[in-house]
Amino acid sequence: MISNKAKAVFKAIEMIKFKETMSFDHPRRTKLNYVPLVLYFKNDLVQLEIQGRNVYKIVPKDNPSDFHVVFFHGGGYAHESSINHFLMINKFVNLSNCRVTFVEYPLVPEANVHQTLSMVKETYALLVDQYPDHRFVIMGDSAGGGLALALSMLIRDLKMKQPEKIVLMSPWLDISMTNPDIHLYDERDLILNLESLEDVGSRYAADLPKDDFRVSPIYGDLNHLGEILVLYGTDEVLKPDCDKFCQMQNLKGTHINCSVYEEMQHDWVIMPLPEQEDALAEISEFING
Repeated sequence: MISNKAKAVFKAIEMIKFKETMSFDHPRRTKLNYVPLVLYFKNDLVQLEIQGRNVYKIVPKDNPSDFHVVFFHGGGYAHESSINHFLMINKFVNLSNCRVTFVEYPLVPEANVHQTLSMVKETYALLVDQYPDHRFVIMGDSAGGGLALALSMLIRDLKMKQPEKIVLMSPWLDISMTNPDIHLYDERDLILNLESLEDVGSRYAADLPKDDFRVSPIYGDLNHLGEILVLYGTDEVLKPDCDKFCQMQNLKGTHINCSVYEEMQHDWVIMPLPEQEDALAEISEFING
């Protein structure tokens, strides 16, 4: 059952008409290089720069595990990470004892899929080279989830060290938004603007067709990717594509675990809700189990 806090938060989102203002045309750029101070309380944090973008290594001060999560934030490939992303990652690190590398990848309109994938591939290769004994996990929410899955396919195809597990939270798996069931969920989703999504997806894809796995990983070769956990809500416009992904059968070397949260809006995992706590506990168990 949905919590009272989630009901109140979603009602507020509906009342302020967040969806009507949700646009990727003029994404906010803070030009500030900082993370919330709370991340320093129980963690060691190192900032570095790769291809002109910030990358943050977050390591628990007490008993860090050998699991190393490479995290890609959501935001429609256009918006910067939010404070909610960092606060969510802080909770996850404290709960799981995993190391996390938080990647601020290139964004639309300054960049497109080619620059973005170049940067994240270099980041992953650097981490694998620097920490050969770590057990890697690739994780992302929303657009970051789509990027996480696309990168995992490239890693496999390039015969790099593959992540042991993949975690996708409300992932954007198909930028074409052509699934016929999407319109059944458009009104239920209080956050994502379908028209704006279609536009920013086209800009991110640049010269690639929209069914290229690098921008719409649901169309790629899903074999030999290992263990995947997908978490998504019943009230988000991306649910039909998440359902489609979870129903993939006869895959070799890939096992997809799906967890559907009732009455949850898009990307609730980054919101300070009781359901966030449930999701982070599930992710921690999936990784450490």
